Amino acid sequence: MRHKSSGYICKRIVSNHQKSCKKMLGKSPSQTSLHLFSPALRTFINMEHKLVVLANKINFISLEKAFSPLYSKTGMPSKPILLMVGLLILKQMKKLADETIMSVGVQNSYIQYFCGETFFNIVLLATLSDLVHFRKRIGHKGVEKILEQSILLFEKNDSRSRNYC
Repeated sequence: MRHKSSGYICKRIVSNHQKSCKKMLGKSPSQTSLHLFSPALRTFINMEHKLVVLANKINFISLEKAFSPLYSKTGMPSKPILLMVGLLILKQMKKLADETIMSVGVQNSYIQYFCGETFFNIVLLATLSDLVHFRKRIGHKGVEKILEQSILLFEKNDSRSRNYC
């Protein structure tokens, strides 16, 4: 005897698999919109904190323009480029493993702001596989572009720039 729902489940699995084959570019949250029950990061963090200042100096727009053509116009949304680039920059700055930057990101509101989050988030910003897929997507040249952006940032600043973390 066959269940009624088994055909529906099979169709749903195939449909979900087809959607996951393509990754659509995820959108970064708006830094200006507010929600009733979610604390906006801008309302309780020090806007002169070193990571906030650093986030405002990095040219995330040029990186987003460079990487957005690597995404499909349809399919399941990915994590925002700003988030992924922010995590990779912080990972390099602090010399952390992928797992560590993920757990630290949940605990630190300044890291969340640096990565483009608008509201304080109590869940992981991204998964380990999100970082792996992003690095594969942008390739060696993309990782070099991120590194180049962070080097330019530190060349512009004085010796205090090394103390951002």
